[in-house]
Amino acid sequence: MKKFLVGLVILLLALAVFLLFPTNKINETEVQKPKIKIGIILPLTGDSQILGKAAEQAILLAKEDLQKKGLKNNYEFIFEDADVFSIRKTSNAVNKLINADKVDALFTYFNTPGGVAGRALQGTDILHFNYGNDHTSISGNNDFRYYSSMVSQSKWMLNLMKENGAKNIALLICNTAYGNLFAQEFSKLAKDYGINILTTEFANTGERDFRTILERIEKQNPDMYFFQLETPEKEIARKVMLELNIKTPITTAEGFESTAQRELFEGMPFVSFYEGDKDFISRFKKYSELENIHGAPHVYDMINVMITGFEQQKDCESISDSIHRIKTYNGVAGEAIQENNFFRTKDLGKVIKNGEVVIID
Repeated sequence: MKKFLVGLVILLLALAVFLLFPTNKINETEVQKPKIKIGIILPLTGDSQILGKAAEQAILLAKEDLQKKGLKNNYEFIFEDADVFSIRKTSNAVNKLINADKVDALFTYFNTPGGVAGRALQGTDILHFNYGNDHTSISGNNDFRYYSSMVSQSKWMLNLMKENGAKNIALLICNTAYGNLFAQEFSKLAKDYGINILTTEFANTGERDFRTILERIEKQNPDMYFFQLETPEKEIARKVMLELNIKTPITTAEGFESTAQRELFEGMPFVSFYEGDKDFISRFKKYSELENIHGAPHVYDMINVMITGFEQQKDCESISDSIHRIKTYNGVAGEAIQENNFFRTKDLGKVIKNGEVVIID
């Protein structure tokens, strides 16, 4: 009888431990989940690192938030550093992620990496999301863009020029695939607004002699500039304008808020995307300890869209078909409407005021 009671006590203790601490069972379940590898290519060093760091923190926050949900898959994020204008570095990163890491999906930042990755992924089943608006570089059903459109941004700037009485304008554009395409889209629409383009000047990456370029433009007496340059070229060009006492007003798409030297563009209106939900922005700043959060809400939403695609993917359904079923996504950056593999987001007019970005419409 005594042996029976001892055995019963041991059995009950073992059962209690199992019920209270079912760790092994949970770990076993987690291991059995399919693993989805997502490669992330960002500018984490160099001139554009202020953008890459914000995107990186947005992805890490999205990962933390998603892990709190009951997902059917496990997700691994693999980060690679590549300058947004370096085709070689982007190609190396893409090849590593595809061939060595065997990723199931790829996230790239800005248009040049988007085009490189899209071409490399043709003929594969790898999902690609690019934070950019070059619709011409979309390479297939698995290739998606998420951004505001060049057409809508161009229309906003042309309306601004018309309202300010500008009839003759000059374009100063970065000599990249993105810059050239933007100049084309803008120029196509200009005549409809009664705007005459006096000249279009292209500046190569690494250009430093903006004095010569600006003096050449100013001889034509433009009423306004469409200024689409990247860092550090836009900051250098603006400083030269101030040195030459050029007071011709300028506008741009997004560029004035993505610089660490916003004081150079004080009082200048420009078009950009919706900043994002205020509660999210507050939470993100606390999480990341960053002040410049350019694009972070959109990147956060993009990761959520990608994960949603994998989570809702049906048996025998491609990942692209799963993503195509997401016609509209309402996230922390507002509504994004998908059409022809392009998730189009909302535009807003903004201005730099006392070094801060202020919404004007």
